[in-house]
Amino acid sequence: MIIKKLPGIDLLFSTGFYTWIVLIMMMFHVSKRDFKGIVIYIPCLMVVASCVLSPQNGNVRYMKPVMLVIWIVVAAGIGYLEKNKITQND
Repeated sequence: MIIKKLPGIDLLFSTGFYTWIVLIMMMFHVSKRDFKGIVIYIPCLMVVASCVLSPQNGNVRYMKPVMLVIWIVVAAGIGYLEKNKITQND
């Protein structure tokens, strides 16, 4: 497929891209001292950990659950941060 070869778009087909998104968002919550927000990322982290520890490391088939829900999880994590920011200011 020609789309997989376009710069920038090819990242969406890479398993490492989603692993980095999960890790970066978790570290963002840690930097904000929002440890309850990390709970949202635990299922994705468990899938990533099982992929890293399995003999089939980097196989797209095993990363599909993370690839499908990562944008919902990131939106929920950002929404959780915004909600806590509003309640902390009151």
